[in-house]
Amino acid sequence: MERASHPRVGRRWHTVVAVVALTVPLITGSSCVPDRSPMKVCDLLFDGLQVRAGLLVGTVIAVCDQPPQRHLLRAGLELRVGDEWIEIGRSRVADVIPDAAGFPVEVNAPCEEGTWRAWARAEGVGPAPPATPFSFSATGAERAVTLVECAA
Repeated sequence: MERASHPRVGRRWHTVVAVVALTVPLITGSSCVPDRSPMKVCDLLFDGLQVRAGLLVGTVIAVCDQPPQRHLLRAGLELRVGDEWIEIGRSRVADVIPDAAGFPVEVNAPCEEGTWRAWARAEGVGPAPPATPFSFSATGAERAVTLVECAA
């Protein structure tokens, strides 16, 4: 003989299941939708600016947690003129695949009084899969340089 269930009991059970299914992801911080945002595997580090023999010298270090398939680094120095940053000296280009240890690229410009910073731009194709193209820029900390430092 089959047991007849009460119609309210069935509806209440479905309500409890629905509330638990919607509440558990909120409590645990998980999501029903997978995160498909790109993961950044490479970064640009800056090793400060120094004055050496009448030149302002900066070092940019490209590092990647996983070596990308392609990596092109362009770096240089900028001087603030009013509200704008003007590239001074020649930029450098390095077509090298960085690893976790990274590789340094040294940039320089004739020393002038003012506020300076190093800049860099990395472009390439990330590791496979999914071999996603990337392109990003960064700037280092600003440094005020005096005429006395340039003359030393």
